[in-house]
Amino acid sequence: EFRRVLFRSTHAHVGHWLDTPPHDMVDEMAVARLHQTVRAELPEAEAQKILTEAGARTAAYIFENRIPRLLRILLPLLPTAFSARLLLKAITRHAWTFAGSGDFSGRARAGIVVELRDNPLCRGEYQAHPVCYWHAAVFTGLFARLVHPHTRILEVSCCAAGDDACRFVIDWPHGQTWIQIKARLRPKLSFLSHDPSGKIVSKDQSLAP
Repeated sequence: EFRRVLFRSTHAHVGHWLDTPPHDMVDEMAVARLHQTVRAELPEAEAQKILTEAGARTAAYIFENRIPRLLRILLPLLPTAFSARLLLKAITRHAWTFAGSGDFSGRARAGIVVELRDNPLCRGEYQAHPVCYWHAAVFTGLFARLVHPHTRILEVSCCAAGDDACRFVIDWPHGQTWIQIKARLRPKLSFLSHDPSGKIVSKDQSLAP
């Protein structure tokens, strides 16, 4: 059905991508036409499913190819709020990946709020409700793998619905803190205060004179 829609549509003009996927950067307008064609030509539930899957695959690609291995290991081990701020800074530095010619900004408070003004993927589109399923899935994929596995994303406003920005609220049930991390690591590091005989060595005794 997706293939049929793309080849039939006179708006998208990207049906050839199915047979010959692009390997270089492409014009954001072509991508925008693709997103808007999917939303216009398919039933809402099916369009949401396709765009959500596309966003999840994009997040997986970014995770594997654009996030340094050290950060992939380190971020999930840090306090949740701290790792979320670090990831938000990284996303902001590379905002063109998500925003194109739009204006991207983010702020960290109780959770994370990101805003995309003049979103090119829904520019000129008119809908009764938020439709940025792709963006929501990208953010979900990245924050779930690098910050908290139960990350929740809610698009609370959308340019396509007449709002000033596509705005996403990102939060999680309960994150880990420095105290919890220390408590979890203490048993693993307890061997540092034991001598080879298995006797516990006090802090003072473990220090060299």
